[in-house]
Amino acid sequence: MGSKPKKVVLIGLDAASSKLTRKYIEEGKLPNLEKLAKEGVFAENCLSPLPTITPSNWTTIVTGCWPSTHGITDFTVHIPGTPLDDIRLGLSSEFCHAERIYEVAERAGKGSIIYNYPSSWPPTITKGTQVEGNSLEVGTLGHMLPVVFSNQPVGERKTFTGLFVGQFITPVPASGWTEAPDSISPALEVELTIDPAPVRAIVEVASIFKPMMSRLMSEPRTYHGYIYDSEGKGYDRVLVASGKDGRDPLARIGVGEAGPIISDVFTVGDRKEEGHLQFALSELYPDASRITIVVPGVHTDSIHTYPEGLSSDIIERFGSPFLMMSASIVGRDVFHYLLSEQNRWNAEVLTYMMETRDWYMLFNHLHCIDYTAHDAFKQADPLTSDSEEDLLEFGEYVEFSYRSVDRYVGKIMKAAPENTLFIIVSDHGATAQPVTFALGNTFGVLIGGIMEEAGYTAYNEPPEAFIRTVDWSNTKAVMQRTCYIYINLKGRDPHGIVDPEDYDELREEIIRFLYDYTDPDTGRKPVALALKKEDARVIGFHGDRVGDIVIAQNSEFGGFEHGPQLPTSEIGMGSMKSLFIMAGPSVKKGYTLNRTMWLQDIVPTICHLTGVPVPAQTEGAIVYQALEA
Repeated sequence: MGSKPKKVVLIGLDAASSKLTRKYIEEGKLPNLEKLAKEGVFAENCLSPLPTITPSNWTTIVTGCWPSTHGITDFTVHIPGTPLDDIRLGLSSEFCHAERIYEVAERAGKGSIIYNYPSSWPPTITKGTQVEGNSLEVGTLGHMLPVVFSNQPVGERKTFTGLFVGQFITPVPASGWTEAPDSISPALEVELTIDPAPVRAIVEVASIFKPMMSRLMSEPRTYHGYIYDSEGKGYDRVLVASGKDGRDPLARIGVGEAGPIISDVFTVGDRKEEGHLQFALSELYPDASRITIVVPGVHTDSIHTYPEGLSSDIIERFGSPFLMMSASIVGRDVFHYLLSEQNRWNAEVLTYMMETRDWYMLFNHLHCIDYTAHDAFKQADPLTSDSEEDLLEFGEYVEFSYRSVDRYVGKIMKAAPENTLFIIVSDHGATAQPVTFALGNTFGVLIGGIMEEAGYTAYNEPPEAFIRTVDWSNTKAVMQRTCYIYINLKGRDPHGIVDPEDYDELREEIIRFLYDYTDPDTGRKPVALALKKEDARVIGFHGDRVGDIVIAQNSEFGGFEHGPQLPTSEIGMGSMKSLFIMAGPSVKKGYTLNRTMWLQDIVPTICHLTGVPVPAQTEGAIVYQALEA
């Protein structure tokens, strides 16, 4: 083996698939990733554990072990002995039982930068540098979810648009404004009230979101929009102000434009807190028959950092972070702007830290490809798109997210010294979903599905209810999270009704039902795999944080762009296989790795190349075939 790397940089690109990355590289659209692939190794068959999901797999990448070993077994975590509908967001480091490579490196005298790496907060380092790690983007755990103000139905494009609050607005003749801009057509106005009530109502009943409650706005905050015609061609601009005063606007925006990030004071519980927000104009017809104004979120006046004082330093130097929103809501221009600015801001902050902090390893995560996949993949894939127009529009959104990330990677490459070991990796890929299919309770949202149809799960509310609660007195088994079915067992679960002596027979009955079930619309089988918990050890499942039955769904029936599908799933232009590119000292050059490797193999391979001790719970193996002799 040759020389050891001077530094290690791991950049995580959530939901980036090897298949799509290879396609864009061959088309010449990702020059920086292409450079790394030519100077290193590109893996064609890098697999993630099941479920193919964010917190569990990013934790696997830095521990080198299966989710059942480190303890974060899904996007959410269920603690044994608590009610089966009590699940906790898996983005906390406190749920992880295993050593992470940066903890071991620190004990060996090598510090790390940890930047927006999921499930890494609260910090477990004492000498390094960390920015957030308890959410998916820097600044997202704020006072309010994104808000969409519109006089038309929102989300009508049949895409997954993420969590947001829709507020209906009605333009009316403007009145009472002071020194407002001249308008050739009679000016109109809208009231823009950011109302936290709908979000707080959901948080109250959904355990996954309860940690948000202490940070959420508790009272509405109203702004005013002045809609005017600046050129005599119809309404084309909006002025946003705290009151009806045009002398000190918060934003002056045209279609496709976003205003500056502004500060304001919000009521949070019984206290006043400063927050930051931004207005963007996604849509405005000349006759104002359609108007959409968006606020990508209201975030706090600080970000989580270690050391704590780093937060104010970052905000003072670089301003507040940018939050992105779904392209299908905000439109092409605003989407391009928000995503570009977000990645620019992150790159500037991270390169500043690389230049000013003492570090040997760097662990970084970007989530924009994943967000765009959920929003756009169905319409971007020829297999599932509704029209040629949608195919072109949404295909551009997906491609732009990859190209933006490539520019980001280039900036980090430039800031790193020579002889740096670079690893570009994703926690899973993404595929379009031709068929919407539900087994039951996903992400803690009780949605019914075939477990209810078969009589295993009962609810207190009818299917059409927005929020449903389980009728535990009549529930034998429940789908929980992404890939688990739990038996409602007496003596183990607080509301258990199934006798322990019936446990195995009921599991076998449910497994037969799942394999026998045929989707009535397609005539195909949704369930690819259903195993008893003890049999699922063959694919890494064990312990008390997994269900009594482990399931995986066939590619076209995931119901989501990733999660319940097998890590080998491929359909249309999508693939669930993870991206893995590695370049640097002692790594083969221009080599395509065709053997199967797992995300668990990354940590032992880094340790082998650097001499850093292997974390205690690591279960992966060194990828020798990627290394020079």
